[in-house]
Amino acid sequence: MKIPDNVLRQYFDLATDLPKEDIESIMSGDIREAHILFAKELLKMYDNEDDFEKARDRYMQVAKGSIPEGIEEVCISEDEMNICQLLIKLNYANSKGEAKRKIQGNGIRINSNLENDINRIVKIEGGLVVQFGKNKFKKIVKG
Repeated sequence: MKIPDNVLRQYFDLATDLPKEDIESIMSGDIREAHILFAKELLKMYDNEDDFEKARDRYMQVAKGSIPEGIEEVCISEDEMNICQLLIKLNYANSKGEAKRKIQGNGIRINSNLENDINRIVKIEGGLVVQFGKNKFKKIVKG
């Protein structure tokens, strides 16, 4: 869930048991850290806090532009494929038109390189990483 910066204080008030003084202190600091602390508080209350560090590390990797470890792998047997058809095969798009819009909207990266050519033929190789948006990654396995 993405919470806009301007309403984060309200979320702290409504969804956590933190005292107002602690919330004020958190909100007066770095806003990214405030979001991270909010997520940690929610995990403490409703789930397993043990998974927090793993999720935080993945978030920081993606925020810095790195490709996270342990991403989903998809087996593709073709040697090459039009980029739009590749997005459909990876379930990043339901149609060629939708795939074109995502590419033209600067939403697709292949091996961290922004793709903007809707006619590009992608050479399918093992280890190829296709990214949709900021945090959806799939790794191609040649098969």
